[in-house]
Amino acid sequence: MKKAIFMTLLLCVTLSVAGTAFAQTARFEGHWRNVDEHTRGIIEINVHAHGTDVDVKAWGACEPNPCDVGNVDAHIYAASVDGNLATTARAIIATYRTKFEVKTLIIQLRGNDDIFVEEYTHFTDGSGRSPYVMNGNFKRHEHHDR
Repeated sequence: MKKAIFMTLLLCVTLSVAGTAFAQTARFEGHWRNVDEHTRGIIEINVHAHGTDVDVKAWGACEPNPCDVGNVDAHIYAASVDGNLATTARAIIATYRTKFEVKTLIIQLRGNDDIFVEEYTHFTDGSGRSPYVMNGNFKRHEHHDR
């Protein structure tokens, strides 16, 4: 009887961990909008995760309409070197390269419907412009127009 109870408990724990594994990676999934309507940086992000493969599409604050920064394959990071990406995903890093800049986004979970994005921009065109960093809080957004 004790063995049957132990096996049942072990099965429940295993199923619970498997559900959490998918849920952690999936928490990044979705369309996100910057809460600062006046930002001069990234205004929207779309994250699509398939296991540990992640695509990130971003739009920047351009006039008169938002500009498509692009869609890139991104890297997802665990909490430690021996961490399971699916269960301990903590951040996604997406890097965009154009003719004149390299833009790196570091995306971190802040809650079920919140992410924090650090945006690092380094110019490669010899213009002398300073590299800079911007930060933004993003909320999950159900509808997107892009």
